[in-house]
Amino acid sequence: MPTPRPRVRRDGTVVWQVPIRIARDGRVLQSSKSFPTLEAAIGWAQLVDKLGTADAVALLDFQRGSTVAPATVADWLNAYVDHLTGVEPYTKRKYCAYIVNDIAPFMGHLPLDAVTQFTDAAWVLHLEEKGNSGKTIANKHGFFAAAMAAAARMRPKPLIAYNPCIGTRLPRHDSPEMTFFEPDEYELFLSAMPQRWHAQTEFCLASMARPSEVAALTVGDIKRGAGAVRINKAFKYTGTGRKLGPPKTKRGVRTVNVPFETLDRLGLDRPHDALLFHTRRGTPIRPAYFYQEAFLPACAGRGRRSGQCGGGSVGR
Repeated sequence: MPTPRPRVRRDGTVVWQVPIRIARDGRVLQSSKSFPTLEAAIGWAQLVDKLGTADAVALLDFQRGSTVAPATVADWLNAYVDHLTGVEPYTKRKYCAYIVNDIAPFMGHLPLDAVTQFTDAAWVLHLEEKGNSGKTIANKHGFFAAAMAAAARMRPKPLIAYNPCIGTRLPRHDSPEMTFFEPDEYELFLSAMPQRWHAQTEFCLASMARPSEVAALTVGDIKRGAGAVRINKAFKYTGTGRKLGPPKTKRGVRTVNVPFETLDRLGLDRPHDALLFHTRRGTPIRPAYFYQEAFLPACAGRGRRSGQCGGGSVGR
């Protein structure tokens, strides 16, 4: 990184110069750029180190030639998140973490319309180098691409001419192959589980409902005579508490058939608004609690009996 150095003008004021080398007509010329403060000089010197001299000079010339300072990437992303509608507070906090931890350090200081397809591709490579998985990169890039698309759609005047994220190829990510218990494996697994969890485990297997959906079910959702369960709600856990809402997707509202034998084990002679499954205190069972108290002990017991513990699934 070039080192800023002070220069005293004739009027006694001090400016900070960043020395650079510029290639012109086959020759390398010594030059410099001046800044009113040391902080500004250091910031631009870091930009030279990150983008290269030519791009950093072009960006500086663009900024100084504008009568109105363009919005920076960080400014726009924060404004975009602040005005998002139809998303949970937890989701907004996740997006803010993307901005602070992944986007701002790399290009948050850039003017919004200075971001190009090359900038976006370089950022994706940067995330890979930091050890982000393909799925994580897809999530972060999806947020950034949506924000840039919104900037290109702004009216009456778009903030950028086009979305630079279009066409960027992301690292491949393959979902892990799902594995399921064979009947004898399931029986062994269930026998190693504490008795109080047997009915819920069997219901999860029979309904294939998500744990967050199972946690929200009430006795009234069970149609015993028809052997059916109506799934139309789920708990959402935000880190600060739980919130009852619709299932994860629109298609998540559904009716599923469950064997009568399974329903007979659920103790349905209770008020319709009573939770189908609950803790000893009468509160909903969080998926993490079920995993800790039921799945892991059973897995450990199965390992002791069979010498192994696989990744079988009893639900989603």
